[in-house]
Amino acid sequence: MILFRPLPSLLPVALAGALLPAVVPEAQAQRRTISATTQAEVARRQSLAASSDDNLHRGDADMIREDYEQAMREYRLAVDALPAAPATEERRDAAMQKFFDAAMKLAEQRITEGRYVDAETTVKVVLRPEYDPTYKPAVKLLEHLEDPDYYNKTVGPKFVAKVQQVKQLLSDAQGFYASARYSLAYKRYEQVLSLDPENDAARKGMEQVDLARYKHSEDTGYPQTRGHLLADVAKGWELPVRRNALDADGKANIHRQPEEGTVLMNRKLQRIIIPHIEFRSTTISDAVEYLRQESVRLDTAEPDPENRGINIFLKLPVAGTAPR
Repeated sequence: MILFRPLPSLLPVALAGALLPAVVPEAQAQRRTISATTQAEVARRQSLAASSDDNLHRGDADMIREDYEQAMREYRLAVDALPAAPATEERRDAAMQKFFDAAMKLAEQRITEGRYVDAETTVKVVLRPEYDPTYKPAVKLLEHLEDPDYYNKTVGPKFVAKVQQVKQLLSDAQGFYASARYSLAYKRYEQVLSLDPENDAARKGMEQVDLARYKHSEDTGYPQTRGHLLADVAKGWELPVRRNALDADGKANIHRQPEEGTVLMNRKLQRIIIPHIEFRSTTISDAVEYLRQESVRLDTAEPDPENRGINIFLKLPVAGTAPR
């Protein structure tokens, strides 16, 4: 008995051989597409990483300038540019921490400015799901902001601005006082009181300025005025200045300046001498009149007849008063 085994079909091999030239180019095309996509993604991630580094550098500069709002914006862009992947996890965490620090600084700054709503908004950005909803400093600060008794929210931006203006005026006043510009210092203290009528520092400063003014007047003003008045008194005792001139012949001709006041009186009293006086049964009025007439007669050195002699007056006490 003869058995025949069927030969294996050669059709699949033939079909594979027929299809192989078409499959190989398609697979190669797929691999090229995948490779190109991978390279594009790598390039995109590298670009994002470079952009993230730029944002971090700018944020660091903003933090040095204490521009926390801009720093928070730059750090947030740096975080968003880095994907949450193992390859960038460490860099993203570092950027995230800088983002948190800037946000907390900004929130605290807004609180000092009396902008409590803005501070609350800033804290809530940190606690978003894409960042860290459990970040403890932000959670604690948000609790304080939501507590109506923790912060005095009646202190608003206008009040804070007024406080800063008062501080600047007080600083200016102290500077003017230190440089002895007392009028300007006093004016600054008055401006402080116009903004804050109950400001004790301004009132104490005005008192200090008044004391300094008084001391300055006592140390310099009084001696100066006293010296000026004494000079005027001494000048009154000076002899009159004589003026020299030349007459028509070219010879010196001396003209005397008129004498006045106490100097003239003293000179006349020294010059006029009555050789003999004898009164008998003479009234005081007659005696005074005699002396006046004799002073006129004996005042021969006075060229002007109308100015000769000494006016002598008799001052009698008023009835009912004691004589002086």
